[in-house]
Amino acid sequence: MQETVSIIGGAEMTKTYIIEEKFTGYANIRIEAETEEEALKLYNRGYYADSEYDMDDMFYDHEFCSIAEESDLTEPEPEVF
Repeated sequence: MQETVSIIGGAEMTKTYIIEEKFTGYANIRIEAETEEEALKLYNRGYYADSEYDMDDMFYDHEFCSIAEESDLTEPEPEVF
């Protein structure tokens, strides 16, 4: 979705919008553990390599969440520890 804005001199400038949506998809994650309980703990903590994350390329039930002009969005400041 783009909005066209006329400026002096007849030139046109377009704005960029970021649309956020959520959807359903599936993934398989390979985790090595001694027990199912340990595997779930590792999963919940995110203790697995990105290379072990195999995501299906089929997504459905897309749902609009929000829209914002890109210039309105700001990058969060990095946290300093």
